[in-house]
Amino acid sequence: MSTQSDMLNPAMKSFILAPRFAVIGRILSDPTRFDNKVLRFYLSHSLPVTPIKPQSSPQTPSQISEETIEGLSVLSDIAQLGDITNTAISVIIRPDVGVPMIKRLFTGENQPWGVWFQPGAENEELDKFVKENKLEDKVIYGGPCILRS
Repeated sequence: MSTQSDMLNPAMKSFILAPRFAVIGRILSDPTRFDNKVLRFYLSHSLPVTPIKPQSSPQTPSQISEETIEGLSVLSDIAQLGDITNTAISVIIRPDVGVPMIKRLFTGENQPWGVWFQPGAENEELDKFVKENKLEDKVIYGGPCILRS
């Protein structure tokens, strides 16, 4: 009989061992939306998590939203994360917003612990970027939602 942990690939196993987590979503405050469900998943497991709600208009990295979700302060830019190298990021946002953001993160020196693109957040551009940069051990996409794994 296989256990649930037997179904996790190495990138998934590494992801869940991160010291910190972040959730990137568009409508984090609606409890029926998956970005909020993933945020609450981390909270229900007493894991340190930061919600990130990218703004449609350009913002400076030091600008912090006054919005709170589930009692947590919301960041408006992923660059505001203080400890990116120890943070695993769940992406639940349109690929045209999320993919360029992640490409920017993986071209710098300080890269995230891992990134999990939830179903619908990935595209062919992401697939190409991950393979060209050999990031299969850090970027999860094209598979299950973290809530099902």
